[in-house]
Amino acid sequence: GGGVRYYTPIGPVRVDVAMPLNRPPRGDTWELYIGLGETF
Repeated sequence: GGGVRYYTPIGPVRVDVAMPLNRPPRGDTWELYIGLGETF
């Protein structure tokens, strides 16, 4: 997957897209993650 970070005056905004390597036949093909603030 990949992601983008944008740094705002109130904190960073993260948007990540992930694709599982070994997904089940009827599983999701991708996931979208959105985060606000610092990671720990």
